Amino acid sequence: MGMYASLSKGDLIEMNNKKLSRLLEPNLKLYFLCMIVFAAATATVSLPLGLVEIACTVGLYAYFTNRNQKRRQNILQYIDNVTGSVDTASKSTLINSPLPIMVFRPDTGEVIWSNENFLQLAGVREHLFEMKVEDAVPDFPVQWMLEGKQECPDRVVMNSRRFRVYGSLVRAKGRGAEQNLVAASAGMAACGKIPFVNSFGMLTAGRAYDQIRNAVVYPGLNVKVVGFYSGLSNGEDGPTHQCVEDLALMRAVPNMVVMCPCDANEAALMTEAAAKHSGPCFIRMGRGPVETVTEFEGYKFEIGKGVVMRPGRDAAIIATGNMVATALKAAALLEVEGLDVRVIDMHTIKPIDRQLVLETARETGAIVTSEEHNVLGGLGGAVAEVVGEEYPVPVLRHGMRDCFGKSGKHDDVLALFGLTETVLADTVKSAVALKK
Repeated sequence: MGMYASLSKGDLIEMNNKKLSRLLEPNLKLYFLCMIVFAAATATVSLPLGLVEIACTVGLYAYFTNRNQKRRQNILQYIDNVTGSVDTASKSTLINSPLPIMVFRPDTGEVIWSNENFLQLAGVREHLFEMKVEDAVPDFPVQWMLEGKQECPDRVVMNSRRFRVYGSLVRAKGRGAEQNLVAASAGMAACGKIPFVNSFGMLTAGRAYDQIRNAVVYPGLNVKVVGFYSGLSNGEDGPTHQCVEDLALMRAVPNMVVMCPCDANEAALMTEAAAKHSGPCFIRMGRGPVETVTEFEGYKFEIGKGVVMRPGRDAAIIATGNMVATALKAAALLEVEGLDVRVIDMHTIKPIDRQLVLETARETGAIVTSEEHNVLGGLGGAVAEVVGEEYPVPVLRHGMRDCFGKSGKHDDVLALFGLTETVLADTVKSAVALKK
């Protein structure tokens, strides 16, 4: 009997229980030892007959040794194959396998999955999710797997019994994880569910863009995609993980609702509204704590309707995400200088609140957009399109100037790219100076 541990990706080959039973034939060394003893005893009575028995025993031992070696190779091959892909197609094979199987992370010891045979062997009734492998198998070594070996050098004791342990370790490459996630959500939505998909903004809007466009939005399925750690908030992970183009990507997909909350309160209301909305949605989230700015009397969240956070007549800041709090601080600085600046929380980038944008353009005569995003294609682009088409007034865009981010702490990176209240205030003054 073997106990198996694996973390792998690969192709699954089907093996039925009869074949597995043949692989698990008992060890016959004890029988051969007894045969040698009897042959030696026979030789004391009849030497020729004893020699014949010894020769037959040696021949049979060589045969079964070779067969056991092939059996071991077949078992190892089975582990490589059967644990190579724990997807929908392979779950049935894993669950019904007569082998006790446990899947865990050798680096952390976290148990990912185990079949019923392993649970019975471990003497537990419930699955081992969120448990450490040592909790299920005390003193279980994992170094041999990390070294690339396929057989544990020591026997493992469970319930006072000793077992030979085989394992397979394949370092997950993470290929297609987000694509598969979105594709699976499309299937769930087609069955009437309301799936919420979440991962890094760079991975949802970027890596899974094709699946979002063709598997979710094109057929109009009711999937909600959440891209978190977006913008520059994932500072320490650097430019590869700082998604500053997700709003532009999702906004360009036909019939996609695109939203970005400014604080935790708005995020909660946005999530509830997205669940009630019939159709695909993209919600952009940041990382880390943010200042709460929406808990005031009269605040109301509605998809496609911006919120006036502060009245003003001299100019307006239309902001989204964490830049709403920055916009309020910039307006306070400008008030000291005698400028009355309106602040709008444009939480829905698409469909944008055209009525509010045009009303703001007519009443203030100058607009500055602010976003932790590329100024191309995001909030700034959306506002400029509305204003340029229907009521042209000066529009300046405050955000990333067609560039990638930098690695560092969030506040430091924001300051590096001028996403601060002082720079925003200066941008507003420049917009006011352009008024006719």
